[in-house]
Amino acid sequence: MSSNDASSSSSTVELLATFDFEGVERTELSLEKGERVHGVELRGMWWWGYNDKGVVGEFPVTHVQAVEAALAEAAGCLLYTSDA
Repeated sequence: MSSNDASSSSSTVELLATFDFEGVERTELSLEKGERVHGVELRGMWWWGYNDKGVVGEFPVTHVQAVEAALAEAAGCLLYTSDA
């Protein structure tokens, strides 16, 4: 994959950026909080993936959360909050 050519793959993980990340190196993908990105390969503490614009790069695992986990967490907050 080149920096401007990302293809969809069934083995990708849909991720949600939980923090902004400003990529400094050419190989790093900048993130904006709330942006959805696609993780292709987990490399230690970094994901290699791409965004919806097709830009490819690596980004820290500490700045993203799996979309399914984020939805489950939000639903849990809604289901288990109580004023009692």
